[in-house]
Amino acid sequence: MTAYKIFLLCVSFLLSTKAHAVPWTIDQSKSQLGFEGIQTGNAFSGRFERFTVTVDYDPAKPEAAKLKVNIDLSSAKTGDVQRDAALPQSDWFDANNFSIATFVADGFEHVDQNQFQTTGILRLKAIEQSLTVPFTLVIQGDTASAKGSFSLNRSDFGVGVGPWAEGKWVALKVDVNFEIFAHLEKAGG
Repeated sequence: MTAYKIFLLCVSFLLSTKAHAVPWTIDQSKSQLGFEGIQTGNAFSGRFERFTVTVDYDPAKPEAAKLKVNIDLSSAKTGDVQRDAALPQSDWFDANNFSIATFVADGFEHVDQNQFQTTGILRLKAIEQSLTVPFTLVIQGDTASAKGSFSLNRSDFGVGVGPWAEGKWVALKVDVNFEIFAHLEKAGG
């Protein structure tokens, strides 16, 4: 066998075993991204009305998954007029200067049955931190749902500065929760 044929066999083997993630289309009408906090001792919840999720995932190769979430920070709503007016302002999300937060991750780690986690970089107000997100993933045919939650410290990202920085009136801990619905993209669109 010539060196050229050996080279071709090696290349074809590598190409056939290379993990190819499969694109999924997110159902924005069903998906949600929310958050929970405590203000003056009272729990409140909110959601981001505008966010996008791009995911490539092959169940046979979870380590090859690609995930990107873009969150429009000006779309945060809690149902409280005063709080909703304050969140986009410079003390909080500063949406005029940092309109989008992003989370980008490569690879899903299978933990147990439908339990997974992914580690990526959360960029919020130009601050980047590594973040591990646990979630359940259920796939039935060509539809999927992922659901999870995690906590973060808002002060790590400069959210809630000035009189809000110490957590006296608004707790530093924020719980983030999500439920994402998607369907497998068909070949050719």
